[in-house]
Amino acid sequence: MPSLLTSLGLAGLANPLALEPAPRVCLLLVDGLGWELLEANRPAAPFLNAMAGEPLSAGFPATTAASLSSLATGLPPGEHGLVGYTMALPGYDRAFNALTWSLYGLGPRVELLDEIEPETMQPLRSLAELVPSLLTSLGLAGLANPLALEPAPRVCLLLVDGLGWELLEANRPAAPFLNAMAGEPLSAGFPATTAASLSSLATGLPPGEHGLVGYTMALPGYDRAFNALTWSLYGLGPRVELLDEIEPETMQPLKTLAERAAAAGLPIHHLGPAFHAGSGLTRAIGRGERFHAADSLEAITEMAIRLLGAPHAFVYAYHPRLDTAGHVSGVRSQAWRDELTVVDRAVRLLAEQLPPATLLVVTGDHGMVDLRPSERLDLADHPELASGVRLLAGEARARYVRTVAGATADVLTTWRSVIGDRMWIWGREEAIATGIFGPRVTERARERIGDVVAAAYARVGIVQRDVDPAQARLNGHHGSLTPAEQLVPLLRYRT
Repeated sequence: MPSLLTSLGLAGLANPLALEPAPRVCLLLVDGLGWELLEANRPAAPFLNAMAGEPLSAGFPATTAASLSSLATGLPPGEHGLVGYTMALPGYDRAFNALTWSLYGLGPRVELLDEIEPETMQPLRSLAELVPSLLTSLGLAGLANPLALEPAPRVCLLLVDGLGWELLEANRPAAPFLNAMAGEPLSAGFPATTAASLSSLATGLPPGEHGLVGYTMALPGYDRAFNALTWSLYGLGPRVELLDEIEPETMQPLKTLAERAAAAGLPIHHLGPAFHAGSGLTRAIGRGERFHAADSLEAITEMAIRLLGAPHAFVYAYHPRLDTAGHVSGVRSQAWRDELTVVDRAVRLLAEQLPPATLLVVTGDHGMVDLRPSERLDLADHPELASGVRLLAGEARARYVRTVAGATADVLTTWRSVIGDRMWIWGREEAIATGIFGPRVTERARERIGDVVAAAYARVGIVQRDVDPAQARLNGHHGSLTPAEQLVPLLRYRT
């Protein structure tokens, strides 16, 4: 749909199908018309087969309710939220039928239009849409504003690493100010991890397009995974920096939103830890920003207030310590709640000092779940899972598996039989077809995904103590598609 609207001259949308301009468009959707069925029945449909054509992926699940919703919103099911023909909704002992908007199956007919307003089942917006919306609210032309943010001359965006929507709601006493702010959830995108989410935030694109598809990735020519946060080889072994070998500007060549804003005369001031200055990830996704070292919430507040003294300003601040507390101590720990309280107080103090007509937005890059030691499956203890595996990338709950030559089918079968009751296991093309990486996956991104994708839906993670013993000991983990990991807050406060 975005491509068709673009062909009609509508600005602010992408045209990934490269459709040529047209003054009139007629789109006919035939329910159940599959590409392979059409090709297999050429004599029955000569005209259709004579039309210029190519296949599209419906997304997962390939069913009417989900596909029509994707068509209407331009988003995959993981974002628009209508994820099937029937769905299990909280508070109901029968499934919800999305086509009839009633309870499913045998039993009394129960209409749900009054109980479940269709408008509240609206698409879940994504983290990638946040900065374009903020820039539009600041008056920058040529970008979409899918979050419908109102105009503001000044914007302060604070991203708290590891601040999940469900975690925030579950810990209201520890964060009264944050929970009092106007809020709604956003979807982080897959994988729900810092490198991918910050890249989506900076480019306005999902991982399938910006290409930084994980914390670690298997790159051609290397026998160890690539760590996107440190821009070096991952795991035990000699420290191998890759800034010279893998140019960040080549790894992520797309224009950033900060570059577009700077070209329009609106610089984005980025406040973050000093070691981020000039790092590989900063060069890949922070091009166009004006970076300022700020290693604490106090430093962020002081610098943000000074920069927001300008009549027109965009300040973006990043705070990492909540994530660290979650990984080390777990999100059910007192240490994590204490750090959340520190964040809450800092945001309140910041809000109290903001100049008039300022929009303060607080968000996160992913949520987190705790895993007990028995729920962290080490590859060394499960030789059946290690068989045929050349390299493991991603992270515990969102794994990319690079297989030895010819072993992909066997690895798929084994992983499905051993952990398919706790993780979704897909071949690469199957994973791409589900839409979890976004509606379009570039060749650059495709080669970094691996041969097999494993995403946890239960309390489980796959670790390797002989590669990263520290990660194998962590209590908090993230990366997958569960709401606890995917949902991040969009909190707004206006002065």
